[in-house]
Amino acid sequence: MLLSCTRCRSKAACCSAWAGGFSHVGERTGDTGVPVLPAYTTGKLTSYWRISKTLRLSLDADNVFDKTCYASAYNNVWGAPGSPRTFTLGLQAKF
Repeated sequence: MLLSCTRCRSKAACCSAWAGGFSHVGERTGDTGVPVLPAYTTGKLTSYWRISKTLRLSLDADNVFDKTCYASAYNNVWGAPGSPRTFTLGLQAKF
């Protein structure tokens, strides 16, 4: 995965950062040698905002282009699809 990040250099309580990147998986075979699974590339975005010295709010987006992909396959009948576009909101508190 290739990821690029930018963030503030300030020591102030409020600070934010964001990053984005791509992950590429090449063409490969299933667990039993068949089928051949196609290559795919997905994108990821992540960001956070430090609300105070003890609180941080974050938002992540995986598979931002909602690319249909197959993570693995046992044979021609059974395949495991990759995750669709997913958003994750988080809040971190330090005590």
